[in-house]
Amino acid sequence: MTSRPYAEVIGDPIGHSKSPLIHGFWLEKLAIEADYRAVRVPLDGIGDYFTARRADPAWLGCNVTMPHKRAIAPFVDRVEWAAREISAINCVHRVAPGHHDLAGDNFDAEGFSRALDEMGSEGGDVAPLAGKRAVLLGGGGAARAVRLALGDHYQALGEVVLVSRVRPDFLGPDDRWYGWADRADAIDGADLLVNSTPLGMTGFDPLEVDCGRMAAGAMVSDLVYAPVDTPLLRQARAHGLRAVDGLGMLIHQAALGFERFFGQTAPLEQHADELRALLVA
Repeated sequence: MTSRPYAEVIGDPIGHSKSPLIHGFWLEKLAIEADYRAVRVPLDGIGDYFTARRADPAWLGCNVTMPHKRAIAPFVDRVEWAAREISAINCVHRVAPGHHDLAGDNFDAEGFSRALDEMGSEGGDVAPLAGKRAVLLGGGGAARAVRLALGDHYQALGEVVLVSRVRPDFLGPDDRWYGWADRADAIDGADLLVNSTPLGMTGFDPLEVDCGRMAAGAMVSDLVYAPVDTPLLRQARAHGLRAVDGLGMLIHQAALGFERFFGQTAPLEQHADELRALLVA
């Protein structure tokens, strides 16, 4: 055990995670005497991991990445509302400083909302999406988080369309669903397109869609952040559309966890460009 406070990100594999870069950057900027690191934890080792960390007073919590997000609930004492709605946990923290009990939360929905709002403030107000058509590609945990964000922050949307290989179980009462083979028709005239699939990520197949079928002035958001500038975003810009990369959601959800772990607000605005340059390098 260590006497220096620390938080972690766990998953398997874990080497790809950018969380240590983000949290380490903020810890340095705020001169906080604490650490943040990545730890590979196999799926069958989650129970032993939390047993050991609960007993370590220096441990402040952990972020959770794949494939553990749906396996964490039995090991925490409280599952927060967002995590229940999304059916996944991406952050575990003590319910209070020094407290033994652990809370499981999910900041993906709030992180996505903040990233989209940020893009709206830079490239034009997001408010004109009222009454417009949003299309969400994917049916997994990330898609569930985005759907929650759309319902919570953009209630005035005219229509939400989900496109996935299997009909998702989180369709809203007025949502429409298209099978993956019909995605071209689904995005026709869309005002907002969000890719929550891993397609286009390094090591995965490309995402085959035609942004030229979207409405003029539409916004395209790709949650993929490796690479940051995905083919989807390049295509969107080529058609004169606004493009939102995956770093925004990643950074904003990390900031929410940072506050839970270290008790201070992440310096988002002061060092935004420097942090993005670090993550893109």
